[in-house]
Amino acid sequence: MSILKKLASETALYGLSSIIGRVLTYLLVPLHTHIVYGFRPSEFGILTVLYAYIAFLNIIYTYGMETSFFRFANLDKENQDKIYRKIQTQLLITTTFFTLLFLFSADFLNNYLKYGINGSLYIRFLALILFFDTIVALPFAYLRLQHKAKRFALVKLVGIFLTVFFNLFFLIICPMLKKAGFDSIDIIYHPGFSIGYVFLANLIAAFITTLFLLDILVKKYKFSWDWKTLHPILKYGYPLLFMGLAGTVNSMLDKILLEKWLPDNFYDNQTSLDAVGIYGAAIKMGVLMTLAVQAFKYAAEPFFFSQSQDKQAPELFAKVMLYFVMVCAMMWVGVCVNLPLITYLFLSNPKYHEALPLVPMMLLANLLLGIYFNLTIWFKLTNKTHFGTYIAFFGAFCTLVGNLIFIPLIGYWACVFTTFATYLLMSLVCEYYGKKYFPVPYAWQKIIVYIGIGGFLIIVVKLFNFENIYLNFICGNMVWLIYIFYLLINEKINIPFLSKK
Repeated sequence: MSILKKLASETALYGLSSIIGRVLTYLLVPLHTHIVYGFRPSEFGILTVLYAYIAFLNIIYTYGMETSFFRFANLDKENQDKIYRKIQTQLLITTTFFTLLFLFSADFLNNYLKYGINGSLYIRFLALILFFDTIVALPFAYLRLQHKAKRFALVKLVGIFLTVFFNLFFLIICPMLKKAGFDSIDIIYHPGFSIGYVFLANLIAAFITTLFLLDILVKKYKFSWDWKTLHPILKYGYPLLFMGLAGTVNSMLDKILLEKWLPDNFYDNQTSLDAVGIYGAAIKMGVLMTLAVQAFKYAAEPFFFSQSQDKQAPELFAKVMLYFVMVCAMMWVGVCVNLPLITYLFLSNPKYHEALPLVPMMLLANLLLGIYFNLTIWFKLTNKTHFGTYIAFFGAFCTLVGNLIFIPLIGYWACVFTTFATYLLMSLVCEYYGKKYFPVPYAWQKIIVYIGIGGFLIIVVKLFNFENIYLNFICGNMVWLIYIFYLLINEKINIPFLSKK
């Protein structure tokens, strides 16, 4: 149990940075969708699509080297710094090449994307953001390997605070200063640049974040190239690259396809970019589930590797899975019963409300993604990462086909249903092969029952909707608390204020 407590404490620290960070950046959604200071749905759609592209490029830039670093650094603990230097050298070379390529081809890419006169500059900003994000990826991984979760969280939070600050500065403070007659603000502020200020804010924050990790980047680093050492690392990592790309297809391709594949006037008085913007804003309402999965992933990956030699590892991994599902199921129900309040606080612009019914299904899909991440540990520990590639490409195929067939028929509902079905199928396939190579006694009956009860309660709260919003809030949260108590009591987990202790 002490091992689980350590995992929980590190998850909490990683989660603190992720949760506070995502909450802060999520607070930008009301700003970006604001009637006065925000963007039109079509502009928010461009923002959504470009960040979908950047998710793909992040995978290409790092090509599985973070996970490879964890694997080989744990196998050769005496030479962790040498392994770090060799992988970082590789990343610096490839990152510089990719960045220069995008900087020089920005005009060509914008001619294809057709994002207006500022589109080329958006692309160049994104290329530089990718550069800084990639060169600090391994230093962040090094902090995780050394269990320096506090510093990891602190640096992450600094970057996020800076991103939020510069968004507020460019989108609210600068327009207010210009309106007040401070003409000198024209040096840095031009209203027509619009969403470009979001990318600029991100770039400034990425650069300053890099400065906070200079001690690892500089003191821990010196140019080191050894093909004999790098070859097995790259061999281990390249399937993770394809797996990462395929996984990003599952989470990001829907936004790109929705822009390209949605018929004109499918939704009244909306372009396809309007629809992407509305869809992108709606699914951000499920940010807490994404946070839970991300925070868990940060802490669990090095944890799983460090416990892999223990004879009790399968039972431990099964318990981790059960507790993870319980926490995520609590979040799922909590967000869904409080969705009207969350919408009122964070998405007040009615132009973006049309896609809100998608939120419960998208939350459930993200829960399934977390389950899939738990299941993937078997092929990472057995060096059979090619299975991860096969499964991820199977998921990517499902995502592509599902969206291509159903987007013209049911619009952005196709994106959500396809995502849910894809993660479910990937989990089933991964569990099937995992039983053969690394059996883990997962408590599937409990997991299915807990998720099923949560879904049933969400439907009940939705059906029994009172006219009084306060009564709805009270009843919904009473149902949520009953669900939480049921899970805790059923697992015999002490509830502090109800426990005799």
